Amino acid sequence: MDRAAYIAMNAASEALRAQSITAHNIANTGTSGFKALLTHTEAKNVDGPGWHSRVNGVLQPETWNARGGALQNTGRDLDIALADDRWLAVQTEAGGVAYTRNGALQMTANGQVLDGEGRLVLSDNGPLTLPPHSELMIAADGTVSLTPQGSEANVRAQVGRLNVIEAAPNELRRRPDGLFEPMAGVEARPAAGAVMVSGMLEASNVNAAEQLVALIEHSRRFELATKAMKTADSHGEIAQSLMRIR
Repeated sequence: MDRAAYIAMNAASEALRAQSITAHNIANTGTSGFKALLTHTEAKNVDGPGWHSRVNGVLQPETWNARGGALQNTGRDLDIALADDRWLAVQTEAGGVAYTRNGALQMTANGQVLDGEGRLVLSDNGPLTLPPHSELMIAADGTVSLTPQGSEANVRAQVGRLNVIEAAPNELRRRPDGLFEPMAGVEARPAAGAVMVSGMLEASNVNAAEQLVALIEHSRRFELATKAMKTADSHGEIAQSLMRIR
């Protein structure tokens, strides 16, 4: 009965993990530029001495849905929607560079520009900082220009260009923190031309209804697996009592 119990235990474990990933997708339904995680199961031999006669299904959540989200018109100067296969560079907590499609930019009191998750947004010359201004414009090529505070309305000064790369989905891997970085052996290519639209945001590509149905399915699978474990345990106890009778 141990084989049945281990199979049921593996099914319950993977169903619980799938449930967690689906819940993460649902929680980010309102996150701009969020790409839904996709899950699939692969067969893997159970490690241990002896003949590899047992195989478990192992959940592989590394893949993600590259489909673009719907564009939402916000009219806000610091909101940007990136073109397909374009990624905005941000500074990670460790001081490195990673990429995002979350274009809900914000500015701190000292002029630093952050992404929607509070990370420093990078320009071609490092973290982007804006001086006091009365009007801001982000061009389609990522150039940031503004009207300095106290200047006439027709005065424009360029303060930098957003660091945007071009990369296909299969050239990137998703990090645990939700950012993306180039796969091994892939170099980030600076994106040229029209790379974004200002005053708009790309919505999350999570289908909330679909994910809610999947969450219910994972929950039912977990319940079935736990019932199977209890049944296997019960059968094992019966088998042991029969052995004692003999």
